[in-house]
Amino acid sequence: MPSQEEQIAAGAEAYFRNQARQAAWVNDPAGWAKDVLGVHLWSKQQDICESLIRNKRTIVASCHGTGKALALDEPVHTPNGPVAMGDIRQGMEVLGSGGTPVTVAATTGVHTADTYQIRLERCGAIEEIIASGDHLWPVLPLQILAEIQIKSDRAGVPVETGLWHHRAQILSTRELARLRGVAVIPGRVPQIHARGVAWEPDTEIEGLLRDRATLDPDGRTSLLWKTRLDEPDEISAIRHRMRSIGVHTIYRRERQYGAVMRHLALMGSHAPSLLPDPNVRAVALSHLLRMQGSWGDDGWRVISVKPVGERRVQCIQVDAPDHLYLCGERGIPTHNSMIASVLACWWVSTKPPGQAIVVSTAPTYAQVNKILWEEIRKHHSNAGIGEYPMPGRVTQADEWKLTDGQIVGFGRKPAKGDRHSFHGIHRRFVLALLDEACGVPEEIWTGVEAITTNVGCRILAIGNPDDRNTDFGKNFLEGKTAHLWNRISIPASTTPNFTGETVPRLLNEVLVSRDWEAERRADWGEKDPRYISKVEAKFPEQSQSSLFSPSVIADAIDEPPAPSKYSILRLGVDVARFGSDKTVVASYSGVTAQIEDSWSGADTVSSAYKVLEIAERLKEERNAPWVEIRVDGVGLGAGVIDTLNARAALLPESWFTVYEMQASASPPVDVGGSVYGFYNARAYWFDQLRQKMRNGSVTLIDPEEKIADDLKMVFYQIKNGRLLIASKEAMRSEYGRSPDLADAVAYATAPVADGLQVGDVVAETAENIAGSLDEADWEMISETTISPY
Repeated sequence: MPSQEEQIAAGAEAYFRNQARQAAWVNDPAGWAKDVLGVHLWSKQQDICESLIRNKRTIVASCHGTGKALALDEPVHTPNGPVAMGDIRQGMEVLGSGGTPVTVAATTGVHTADTYQIRLERCGAIEEIIASGDHLWPVLPLQILAEIQIKSDRAGVPVETGLWHHRAQILSTRELARLRGVAVIPGRVPQIHARGVAWEPDTEIEGLLRDRATLDPDGRTSLLWKTRLDEPDEISAIRHRMRSIGVHTIYRRERQYGAVMRHLALMGSHAPSLLPDPNVRAVALSHLLRMQGSWGDDGWRVISVKPVGERRVQCIQVDAPDHLYLCGERGIPTHNSMIASVLACWWVSTKPPGQAIVVSTAPTYAQVNKILWEEIRKHHSNAGIGEYPMPGRVTQADEWKLTDGQIVGFGRKPAKGDRHSFHGIHRRFVLALLDEACGVPEEIWTGVEAITTNVGCRILAIGNPDDRNTDFGKNFLEGKTAHLWNRISIPASTTPNFTGETVPRLLNEVLVSRDWEAERRADWGEKDPRYISKVEAKFPEQSQSSLFSPSVIADAIDEPPAPSKYSILRLGVDVARFGSDKTVVASYSGVTAQIEDSWSGADTVSSAYKVLEIAERLKEERNAPWVEIRVDGVGLGAGVIDTLNARAALLPESWFTVYEMQASASPPVDVGGSVYGFYNARAYWFDQLRQKMRNGSVTLIDPEEKIADDLKMVFYQIKNGRLLIASKEAMRSEYGRSPDLADAVAYATAPVADGLQVGDVVAETAENIAGSLDEADWEMISETTISPY
């Protein structure tokens, strides 16, 4: 047994070894992360750490990367029965949204977070789940539910919410609590008993499915030819080819409104999976389920969402395409994500108390609060149960305070144009973090420079390289700033799943995968600015500049209000027929714009009736007194306009106006304001949209940032002293697609010459005005010719 002297010596040795270890952490963020948080930083992350130590300014252009939580006692469904969330570990199997086993790829570990009680109801059964405020849920809002109900009723099938996950919005628990009106969490994906021969379509059949896939009158997957002539020869050829591979088809011919509708139905339960349109596919699968005895599944209705204080929680990430798993006693699909950042925690924890501060910013408040500072809260909580707790506490208001109340860290999304948000900070060690830096405006870069004047201060800017015409792009690319910034690029090809770098399995599961890169390459194409930015981590080489800067877009999507009720509803319709382009419908109510629906492969008459359905539904939902339908009048859009006008003429009481939007026409001169300096109406409309986004009169509901991606593609040049937007044809030729969503939003928000509208009030009646005219007035009127233009 060691003597007392030996025990004292061993204790002293351990103390000094521990002190030396902690002293080493000052210059070793990766070692600190491993020892304190149990977090492994891979090679490129270690490069960033090294740069932060050696360089005052570090700028990182990175490819695409996220953690939500359930209470520890919430049951998560596994193949062997429910298991408490706190007992779930990496590598275990849980049940995915379809009821099949999926592997747990990663867990966040136990941490403290604000939680909510979510009460749900289905067929009289009540379910209660405790989840963190940032936990993500697939939600079908009222307007989507109404559309699903209409589609199902017309097809004569019960609603199967489990088939409509593609229409769900992913909302956090906090957002769910703020959601007004009915919301439903869709049920699990139903199991379908396959029948018939499974087969893979060749290139020609895939093209036919893209252009002609639909449902026949009996709800079967079919190819449709609409013609007034004899039967096309290709129908017989396709039937022959199908028979040769053992696929049974049914041919159906019927006359409808003077045209012959020819359906070639493809038999077998696998056939609906070949339908490219997910809405049509969901209806087709509902037909199959009805034949197999299903009575439908209308999902879980959200009754209430109430805060219940802070609790210990954990999040898991599952290896499934939809990232959904089943939770609660009755198995309700829920979502997850994962992101990590440790440098802010290392900075405060390894510097002398009170001498260091971390300041962070991002283009939107959600990016500040729900990403970086939520991770800081988790790290602080996890360290608190280990050997090396961090100082002070981190609040839900994104502030890190020491026990004496001194602030050592905070996150802010400054007001637009505010250059002084970070002034007044005087510390020896200041770390300024610019997250999603491409969208951070110029005045914030200036403000950050003003608080990092000491030798011990550092700036770290990280983001996707979306736009070279930003401060992020200039600091990363221009020669005159090369001596100021240490530049690091992290394309997907340098991440462990591509290089083979040995890292813990958890990292392999949460970093960008080869499958994701292949999907983006197939979907976007290697020339697409999104692929160049988010996969290759390069700034796209653009001969033209984007009209919409990342900061303008970020301000417009930062927590927009719900669409207004009792105001005029304006719909923008960008019309397409076949190919990669889609017909898109956008709405604009009050100050809020969003995409309502999109489709491809429909003729102009069908598209017109779809637009009318959307207009009727939204008018009723939003109690709109009048609807303006603004339709792209170029090419196929003329057919949609004619059909809508013909329909309006048959109504007993009008409730909508159709506007023909001619993008190539001269800028409108009768809408107020100057139109000098615009090459055509399209340039004027997009510039007006940009101005409205900047002053807050247009905000975007864009949870997946699809509108944002389109707006970044709206390139301009100055031609003969006037603003010219690149044509849709030029964009399609260069990038393989055109900004259909952006065009639809521009039509919806464009100023148009209205004249007198229903509901307007004039000072005098026509009879009073006529009675007040004298003989000279009548002579002048009789000689006046009124032009329609």
